[in-house]
Amino acid sequence: MENKLYKYELHCHTGCVSRCGRVEPEEIVKLYIEKGYDGIVVTDHYSPMTFEPNWCPQKQIDFYLSGYRRMKAEAEKSGKDFTVLLGMELRHYGTANDYLIYGIDEEFLYSAGNLMKPWEKKIYSLCHSKGFLVFQAHPFRTGIRRCATSTPKQYFFIIYPPFKIINHLFPCFPVLSCTILLLHCIPYASVCGLQQPLQL
Repeated sequence: MENKLYKYELHCHTGCVSRCGRVEPEEIVKLYIEKGYDGIVVTDHYSPMTFEPNWCPQKQIDFYLSGYRRMKAEAEKSGKDFTVLLGMELRHYGTANDYLIYGIDEEFLYSAGNLMKPWEKKIYSLCHSKGFLVFQAHPFRTGIRRCATSTPKQYFFIIYPPFKIINHLFPCFPVLSCTILLLHCIPYASVCGLQQPLQL
């Protein structure tokens, strides 16, 4: 059996859910199929900026899932072998830190309550108990408090072969991020983070 190299986008925001997103879900699917990707993980922002003020996020999960659902429908409509998976980029109240969470499903989002209220350690424990993966998003941005060696050991994640890290926007970051990952055990996933068509 021949080994296959799978090419997935792991950090994508849709124009209908994330404020920074500029591309509608259907167009995102077409762009990534054109570029030869096998799939994508939709990681729309789950943050105080995503939902209406004085809201109850569990009542707005249908809105939060709309980008993912539209992308999934478009992938099925295309007839191509293209996988759309659900993830999230979570930000707690009162911080600029964001965390990419992989492995979640719709049932989890409907039942979890307001995920912005529990602080990092509690969220990590919840995710760990469910088998989810958690990575700190864009740790090199100004004003971000990076996870460091003082962080409890359960926060540490190691990216190792056969994973190839690609960052289309800042090609120097993968080497830097892997070095920091190995030296300081900082969880980090370096990916495109599509917001506009020109980034792909």
